[in-house]
Amino acid sequence: CALALASAVRNEYQDPQCGDRQVMVQLFEWKWSDIALECELFLGPRGYCAVQVSPPNEHVVVDNPPRPWWQRYQPVSYVIESRSGNQWEFQDMVDRCRHVGVRVIVDVVLNNMASTGRQGEGNRRYPMRNCPQFGMTDLDQSREHVQDAMAEFLGGLLRMGVSGFRVNGAKFMWPQDLRAIQEKVNERSGGIKPFYLLDVYDTGSDDVTAREYADLGYVTEYRYAQRVAEGVRDFTKAFVFVDTPAYSTVRALDLTFKHPREYIMATAFTLAYGYGSAQVMSSFEFDDYNQGPPSNAGYSTRDGYCQGGWVCEHRWRDIFKLVPFSNAVAGKDVNHVTANQDVVAFSRGRNGFFAMISGANFSGELDTGLPPDDYCEELSNCDIILTVDENGKMQVDMRDDYNPFIAILTGCNEILLAATTALSHLPSQRRDAG
Repeated sequence: CALALASAVRNEYQDPQCGDRQVMVQLFEWKWSDIALECELFLGPRGYCAVQVSPPNEHVVVDNPPRPWWQRYQPVSYVIESRSGNQWEFQDMVDRCRHVGVRVIVDVVLNNMASTGRQGEGNRRYPMRNCPQFGMTDLDQSREHVQDAMAEFLGGLLRMGVSGFRVNGAKFMWPQDLRAIQEKVNERSGGIKPFYLLDVYDTGSDDVTAREYADLGYVTEYRYAQRVAEGVRDFTKAFVFVDTPAYSTVRALDLTFKHPREYIMATAFTLAYGYGSAQVMSSFEFDDYNQGPPSNAGYSTRDGYCQGGWVCEHRWRDIFKLVPFSNAVAGKDVNHVTANQDVVAFSRGRNGFFAMISGANFSGELDTGLPPDDYCEELSNCDIILTVDENGKMQVDMRDDYNPFIAILTGCNEILLAATTALSHLPSQRRDAG
């Protein structure tokens, strides 16, 4: 579902240079040419901040299983050439996305190169960070020439116009080595600090913790994801995750598009609640764990505009409609909370209000904390008008099959309506929850 990016420590590597835009999208395994088109036709106009793209450099080709998704995470060089396209197509994608206000975040593999068939095990800091993981060839990032090669790779991507990086498997790198690489990148980028999202799988079961990386960028917090999954399935547990401190990042691994109702609920909550910046996943259909992207004969990645196996969750109505809401309420406190087995609702300062129901219909009064007015409900294209009285109260009638979510913003009714009308020719790719 949505991946929320947050950190207990504010640092210099947390600015994706998006201005007032908040929401990123991961176009997993998309071709560069398709990403460029999606930036122009959808991501830019809809207010998305950035797109995270798959590793762009040369990787192994795996025949058994045939062309799995994870072959992209077994690099053989730092040459920009992959099944998503070549260097020129990558550059064109970056230029076109930036032109419409969408930044590019690149997934990079720094800890290792491709597998050699050797494998080690361990759950302590030393073997975890100094030995091959999953049979990969471990790189010694403490050596200066290794740091220089990695910094040149990242610096080259920055010179092409990317805004930052997701560091895959950062957990397996010593924090001091990663810091040294970042400093070398800074030297090569004219002092511009790129955005970093560090993949640190921390569930409390081993000695490596997300907090060790807190001053190096945004880092992952998988335990939050587990609480989100629990909450959307049982509203009596909902504020287990609402009350959770912001560790860093969230990815709900057990929620996918195959469970659309729960998936949309978890994503909508994350976008509305404001757990740092949010990232929406856009994936492809799969029947087994290893399956790669939709392909043609010969395994070239299939063209497709949200069809032919591409799921495009970021185009589902109840997800993309919350992007402008997330942008508008950024940095505002969560107040006026209602949480019971039927409904979860809260305001974001005096800027907005969000509510979602658990599955049953709900009719009742909610405390919004907003100024009295008639509000356009943005998820319904203003088909629903909601009235807040002098006491900040609002009567709502929510049906699971029609409006399981409501979201309203102060001072944005005309803007939202105009944007909806201007973009109404674009396909919404809505997936109804249920």
